[in-house]
Amino acid sequence: MSIAYIIRNVSFDLNADWLTTFAGRMSGGVGEAASGGGRTERWIKSFEYLFIHPLGWNLKEFGYSHNMWLDVLRVGGIIPFILLIIYSTKSFFQVKRAMAIRKENILLNGQILFYSIAFFLLFMVEPIFEGLFSLFVVFCLYKGIINKYYSNLNQ
Repeated sequence: MSIAYIIRNVSFDLNADWLTTFAGRMSGGVGEAASGGGRTERWIKSFEYLFIHPLGWNLKEFGYSHNMWLDVLRVGGIIPFILLIIYSTKSFFQVKRAMAIRKENILLNGQILFYSIAFFLLFMVEPIFEGLFSLFVVFCLYKGIINKYYSNLNQ
């Protein structure tokens, strides 16, 4: 019923207001879509600036890196960047351990995996700390739930 409502009431024309950004990126050519909207150039430049400006650099240099870790590097420098990498790596292994403790619970493990992948993929392409900080807070809440789930099952 909801699918019929969407098909009947939503315009899928590329000139529709909600699709203009997508249409602009697709008409920009293969290079624009292949570079992630210019993100890969910003990531490369961020890694170059890691060695040139290890304590961070100004937003005016080339804008947001569109990557949570690299934007933290830009704002805070190398030490917060390394701490966030450690936190992210520990988070990944915590999710892996939580899923391994009860392998027969396929639905819950699938949901844990799905949300974890979704968070990390979004962190790869958006400036989270300066744009969507509330999403990082939700991720920390999610990690807390996973941690409690793991500790309850591990006892």
